Amino acid sequence: MIAAAIGVAVTLTVASPSAAQVIPGVALGQSKADALRVFTAERVAPITGRPGAEFALRGQDNIQFCNGVVVGMTRGVGHDLHAFADLVSDASGDLGEPSLATQHIRTSDGEISVVNASWASAGSPTYRISMVYDPGGMDVSESIFDPGINDGTLCWTY
Repeated sequence: MIAAAIGVAVTLTVASPSAAQVIPGVALGQSKADALRVFTAERVAPITGRPGAEFALRGQDNIQFCNGVVVGMTRGVGHDLHAFADLVSDASGDLGEPSLATQHIRTSDGEISVVNASWASAGSPTYRISMVYDPGGMDVSESIFDPGINDGTLCWTY
């Protein structure tokens, strides 16, 4: 999908959920070796221009590493508005109404539409529900990341 190629995501951020909700057996702060024992990656790829940054990829799922430590992970959860709306509704029930923002991007390959629903959570990992709609269809994923682990801001921009 176009969004994956250019790094566009739609976000819903909620307070401090368990990383186990995203990829069972993988935890923020875990070593790369330990994470890869439970997450059978199709490939592990360094990120050009970001020393120490790597992705472990498997289908729609991925783990983000900074200098050999898990700083984030993403899991595909659906392909339609219903999946996104259900997750936003569940989070809203737990955390209150989110702040909403929209974005529309035109690229040479087509248009990308995004919706952001977020809740502030100072001092905690960020949990995100992402919805991206582009010419290839819609993808919904959930992520958790903490750039404070192993100074992940050196490797990633969240």
